[in-house]
Amino acid sequence: MASVRARYGVSSDVGAFSILTNTYCLVPTVHPDHADHDVRSVGLYNVLESEIGDVLPIIPTTLANTRLVGTLAAGNVRGLLLPDNATDLELDLIETNVPDGVVVRKVEGEKLNALGNVVACNDRVAVVSRDLAGESVECIGDVLGVEVIRVPLTTEPQAHTATGATGGDGQQSEDDDEDEDEEELPISPSLIGSALVLNNAGGVISPTIPDSIRLQLQDLLDIPVTATTVNYGKQQVGAGIVANDFLAVIGAATWHSEQVVIEQVLGLAQEFVGTSMKKPNVLRYTGSIAQHGLV
Repeated sequence: MASVRARYGVSSDVGAFSILTNTYCLVPTVHPDHADHDVRSVGLYNVLESEIGDVLPIIPTTLANTRLVGTLAAGNVRGLLLPDNATDLELDLIETNVPDGVVVRKVEGEKLNALGNVVACNDRVAVVSRDLAGESVECIGDVLGVEVIRVPLTTEPQAHTATGATGGDGQQSEDDDEDEDEEELPISPSLIGSALVLNNAGGVISPTIPDSIRLQLQDLLDIPVTATTVNYGKQQVGAGIVANDFLAVIGAATWHSEQVVIEQVLGLAQEFVGTSMKKPNVLRYTGSIAQHGLV
């Protein structure tokens, strides 16, 4: 399939614990997949190893001595942004293991250290929170090699209903396990990284983001941007999905109706990608990304 379900330990928030681009993948160093036989079949590390282990480097690491790799960092084929409080050991480990040509840099001095909550990007554009410092926005554009769009673009308070599915601040706790009965507060457009998931074909956005912003983003990005939920009606699509151009890993609690929307808008539905994930035109990134025409 073009999308697969997984969980990290007991959590379906796979996007909080991983980063997936077209050139590399980051996962937590210490993963509980091996601790409980009942979760191994859908464990995040095992799923990624099965789906992309012979295609992309999977880099186990911590960030700021936590497992929240996806919450604290953001990246694309050209670069990877780390929080200011990432350790030198973590920086060295990641730089050593990413493909040649991928720039790894800390966003120094930025108080919003959960970069995954305030940055959503693909290989052409980064959509970022307007609360980020100007120097940070410049760093994001330089490292990722993309145009940067700051949100919120409007303050119009309307919201809209998710298509095909029903139903913080810039930091996140490791105890963010799913609770279907807990009522969620609307996501602020300032936390655009937790509300938006992009690849180069499309974007999935939280249904609590005003439709005016969704339409503006769709126009600016020149790709379809569709509202849906993940993980049994959760609004934080950024926490529940990690995706590149040929695979989406979604939380194990995701409904089939949510999965269908995610696959279609990200260009991963079977009619678009065929029946095999290991397609001949999927590059195997064993050297410099420059040689593959991605820079």
